[in-house]
Amino acid sequence: MRRTERVASHTAVQNRAHLNRQSGWRPRARRLAVQLELQFRTEKSGKWTESQVRNVSRSGVLFDADAPIASKTTVELIFEMPEEISGQPGSKVLCKGRVARCLPPHGSNHRHAVAVHITGYEFLHERREPRNGDPRA
Repeated sequence: MRRTERVASHTAVQNRAHLNRQSGWRPRARRLAVQLELQFRTEKSGKWTESQVRNVSRSGVLFDADAPIASKTTVELIFEMPEEISGQPGSKVLCKGRVARCLPPHGSNHRHAVAVHITGYEFLHERREPRNGDPRA
């Protein structure tokens, strides 16, 4: 068997990589389905609210909220980052982020699903008793 046509200079993989660079598309971070306790507050509220994490990745968190939170709202989150992501067991973190989207309640879950893009975080190495309701204190 002989090839009768010229071989293209770019392979399909190279072409896809070139298109991805042009479009800005990047693969999504691997998400871990977890059930973790979470505390959150919005930029406008000083009050921490208890909730549950649905899933988490290096770049974001999906959690439940009783009320909708507007897109682009700045939030702070405190929860225990899974070892698969942080590389450390029992790593409590304070994350800052922006709400990417908020989905209405669906099915048996009567809470809103809030997706947050993490913009930064810090490890909380010691857990002290909260002062004035602030879990970071």
